[in-house]
Amino acid sequence: EYLPAGFTVESFESDDKEINIVFSNPNNDRIEYILYKEYTYNTMENQYEIIDNNGTNIYYTEDGDTRTVICKVTDIYIKIFSNYIGKEELLQIMKNIKVLNR
Repeated sequence: EYLPAGFTVESFESDDKEINIVFSNPNNDRIEYILYKEYTYNTMENQYEIIDNNGTNIYYTEDGDTRTVICKVTDIYIKIFSNYIGKEELLQIMKNIKVLNR
């Protein structure tokens, strides 16, 4: 339900294991979504900041210029990452995701 102004779908790919959606704006800034049926968190608690979202954990990390959030919504893991947008806007995107037809 939320995406920063100016972003539209650049590409959409899917297979049995994941869905990849890339959004871009006229400046070629990108926001990438990956939806998984299964996701291995490994030692996520040690690598990610845990942010409570009404009882659901959102995991946040930065690696160089790339900021990433991961959350489980129903039975799907959603990973969103970007070099363009900041932490708060990335969290706003994740908090406003609605999974339809579940």
